[in-house]
Amino acid sequence: QYAKLDALGWRDQFDAVVVTGDLPAGKPDPRTFAAILEALDVDPAQAVFVCDHPVADVEGAADAGLFAVQVMADDQQAERSPHADATVSRAHLARELRELLLAQSRLPD
Repeated sequence: QYAKLDALGWRDQFDAVVVTGDLPAGKPDPRTFAAILEALDVDPAQAVFVCDHPVADVEGAADAGLFAVQVMADDQQAERSPHADATVSRAHLARELRELLLAQSRLPD
């Protein structure tokens, strides 16, 4: 996951980056989301979780109270998770994520 962020030039754009593979519990275990929130030192309502898997990611994040953005692959047949707060196409992620978060008041102007 770090390599993906580095390739996009995004790693330095975040206050903290937590890769769940580095944690003792996996998604959708609530301890995973608690560890993420602790690392970020934020309340769930302040956090955004950008993810793709409808259960492990989206449902787990939503259950933990995070704003869940589901990334939809262009060739993916899966439908939007009912737990997703928003969706963005993988092809447009780099271009549209910032605008989506600004529109939701999730980023400073």
